[in-house]
Order: sequence, then structure tokens, then C-alpha cells
Amino acid sequence: MLEITWLGHGTFKFRLDSGEVLAMDRWVEGNPLYPPGHEFDRVDDQASGYALRFAEGRTVYFSGDTNVLSDMSLMRELYQPSLAFLPVGDLYTMSPREAATACRVLTPVTVVPMHFGTFPPLTGRPSEVSARIANLPGTTVWELAPGKPVEW
Repeated sequence: MLEITWLGHGTFKFRLDSGEVLAMDRWVEGNPLYPPGHEFDRVDDQASGYALRFAEGRTVYFSGDTNVLSDMSLMRELYQPSLAFLPVGDLYTMSPREAATACRVLTPVTVVPMHFGTFPPLTGRPSEVSARIANLPGTTVWELAPGKPVEW
């Protein structure tokens, strides 16, 4: 089991069964959706995607601050991610159209949108991704609420 908590914008907390906690795309200072009381150490400042394989064999693809990339086909081939975190805000990162293309390339079972709604210029929405992948069998969009954990 993996507990996932969206902490706003692109910041997510993953709590593993072991009790370990991973923070992805940690942005706390100035993030209007970030709940107070959470502190994490920064490991990496790069805008790059990651494949995370957990002990039970499931894999997550976390795209970070990227756009749709041809390297995503390598991620699909090498790691077969069943869960993908993709930006949809349409400024500096993917638009819903580009996120839908990333879904077709990665073929995850579940997609978690991020990098949207924090500021007015981030106009893309998860519902737009859902509409664009409606004909993609086996992939659903999971819209999380900030601060509310879900289990995967």
C-alpha cells in the first residue's frame, strides 16, 4: 500500500508501508495550497521525470516539471508504470492535450494531474485530460484534493 497526499501544485507526499516518507516536487514557500506543518529535505532541484519502483513491484512515473517527451516511451518499455503524475496546467509544463498524449505513450492505469489551478494562468484542468483520453481503454484520471490522503 502507498498512501499519497497531494500537498498542492506539484508537491506530493508518499508514505510507504515501511513508514518511510518521500516528498516529490517539493515546493512549500509561496505555495498557496501547501498545508502548514510539513517539512521535507530537498534531494533534487532538477525538472526531470522519475520512475519509482516499489518493493511489491508496482511502478510510479512522476514527470516533475516536464512536458511530454519521447523518453516516456522508454519509461513505458522499461518500467511499465501503472500510476503516472502529469502536469496539466498549460504553462511551463504540459497542457491537457499534451498530458493526454503522455497517457497514450505511458499507458498507465491511473493518472494523477498536478501543476494546475494554483494561479490564474494555470488554466488546464483534469477534466480536460479525462475528456481527451475517454477513448483510451484502461486509463482513468484521479483528481486528488490537497491535504487528503488516498491509498494506492
